[in-house]
Amino acid sequence: MRRVLALVFGALAGTTLLVGLKSQVVGAPPGVVADAPLDPAGVDAPTTEAEVAPSAAAPTAPGTQPKPGATRTTPPPSAPAVPPQTKSVTGTAVAVKTAQSPNAKSSSCRECHDYTTTVTITVSGGRITSAKVAYDPYPGRSLSYATRATNSLNQKVLTAQTWNLGRVSGATYSANAYELSLKDAMAKAGLPT
Repeated sequence: MRRVLALVFGALAGTTLLVGLKSQVVGAPPGVVADAPLDPAGVDAPTTEAEVAPSAAAPTAPGTQPKPGATRTTPPPSAPAVPPQTKSVTGTAVAVKTAQSPNAKSSSCRECHDYTTTVTITVSGGRITSAKVAYDPYPGRSLSYATRATNSLNQKVLTAQTWNLGRVSGATYSANAYELSLKDAMAKAGLPT
C-alpha cells in the first residue's frame, strides 16, 4: 500500500513540476506565462500578468509590453476655457461746479451749470471696454462743455486704461468731474488707480 501511495504522490508531484516548467517561457522575465491564447499563426503569445488584469495595466504604445505592476492613470479632463467676466461699475457722481483736478488746480468755473457727472465703465478681462456718462440734472447751458469732455475722454480711457487722461481745453471742470468719477469706478472695479 505504501508503494501505491508513493507512486500516486510521485506522479502528482512530477505532473505539477512539469506543468510549472512548461508554463515558464525560457528566457522570459518572471511573470510571463506560456498558457496564453494562441496568436493567429498558432504560436503561443506570451502574456504578462499586467495584461491579465488590464485595469491595473498602464497604457502602452502598439507593439510594446506594459511593465508588470504598472498602474493605468487617466489624465483629468481639461477645464473648458472660461470667457473673461464682464461687469459694469458706476463711479460716484461728481459736482462739475466744484470739480478740481487732482493734478492741477483750475480757476473758478464761471459758466458751470449746477449738475453732476457720473461715469459708468464696462470691464472685461481686467480692461475697460466702454465708458458712458450720465448727468444729473441736464447740464443746461453747460451742455457743450460736457459734450466736449465726454467725447474726448470716452475714447482716451479705452486706449490709456487710466483715469488720469489730461486736460480738455475749454471743458476743464467737466473733464475734472469725468476723471474723478472714472477714478472711483476703476477703484470699485479693482483696477489700478
